[in-house]
Amino acid sequence: MARQLRALHDEEMISTSAEARAAALQYVRVVTGSARPRPEHREVFEETVLQVAVATQALIDRMESIGEADAAAARREDGRSFDVAG
Repeated sequence: MARQLRALHDEEMISTSAEARAAALQYVRVVTGSARPRPEHREVFEETVLQVAVATQALIDRMESIGEADAAAARREDGRSFDVAG
C-alpha cells in the first residue's frame, strides 16, 4: 500500500486541500478495497474521506509551521537574521 501513496510534503512543495482530498480518497479506497462503495455505504465512505483529508491537511500545515520555525531559529543561530527592535 505504501508504494501507491505519494508524498504530499517535501522541502519545496506545499500541499493543497485538493491534493489532501485526493490522497484521502486513495487511502480510503485501499483500506476498504473498493473504489466505488455500495449505495448504503456511500455516506460513511465520503465522511471518512473528508475526515482523513482534514487530518492530512492539518498534519502538513503543522509540519510546515514547525519547519518554518526551525528555519528561523537556524538563521538566528547563524547570525543571518537579527532583531532590529532589540
